[in-house]
Amino acid sequence: MQATDGSRSLNVLFQRNLARALEIVDAGGVECFVGRNSKRRVFQVRGKSAADCYTVFPSHYCSCHAFFYEVVCRSDSIHCKHQLAARLADVLKRCNITVVEDTRVAELMIQS
Repeated sequence: MQATDGSRSLNVLFQRNLARALEIVDAGGVECFVGRNSKRRVFQVRGKSAADCYTVFPSHYCSCHAFFYEVVCRSDSIHCKHQLAARLADVLKRCNITVVEDTRVAELMIQS
């Protein structure tokens, strides 16, 4: 399979996180919780093991250590793989969407 200009650009932009994020999406590792009234969206993204689950706000936060270290502290990356997985799953319609009460969305935000 030949790489397109678009896929080359994505690889340059997201480096190693793109392949890892796509693996998460392919494994069905992204769930989106939507508040019934507020329509606020919070993502839960699986990590390496089933026990690892991270709270993600795709544009600005992930509860994983890599986000804090690589994105916030060192500015080595613009996203962690979990943020990218959440965005990709959302755009590609590959995430499980669950409508929940707004209090549950708030709980997810607080737990992160």
